[in-house]
Amino acid sequence: MLFRRSGISFADWIRTWICVIVASFFSQASPVSAQDPLQSDIGSLVVEPFGQEVFREGYVTIRWSGVDAPGGYRVTDEDGRLVYAGRQPQFFVSGLSDGQHAFQVTAVDQEGRVVAKSDRPVSVRVEHWPLAYAFWAFGTGLTVVVVFVAVIVWGHRATGARATGIRATGTRVGGDAS
Repeated sequence: MLFRRSGISFADWIRTWICVIVASFFSQASPVSAQDPLQSDIGSLVVEPFGQEVFREGYVTIRWSGVDAPGGYRVTDEDGRLVYAGRQPQFFVSGLSDGQHAFQVTAVDQEGRVVAKSDRPVSVRVEHWPLAYAFWAFGTGLTVVVVFVAVIVWGHRATGARATGIRATGTRVGGDAS
């Protein structure tokens, strides 16, 4: 009764749902739909941090080579968060805290499938400069600035005293001679 009012018979409704279920089964079972490539098909990226082994400033540049990815590259951190997605074969990150940080690099094709990834995550160690060094550097900079300002003030006063001394002797600078 319900199906007759809308013009659809119960048999038509059942046939439609069976076709939908069979089509979804075949689309999931086919090798081209949403299946990861085998690990043996994935290439390898050579990843290395650019610079020293211990990074004191809290920033690092990571570069990689080994494959050109038409879809770009993706970098994830140790928590699995995507921190970079782009086409350049390098990644710059700043604001790192003290400790070990690991990054995994993958290359993807234009459809977003992984074509290569780093064999292991690249690990960088950050150890910021000690606070005593920071105070020493600040003190040195402050001393240089104070000495620089003192030289400018001393030079200005010396030049001003000479100009005042010339005027005190009665010698005119410019004007008529009468």
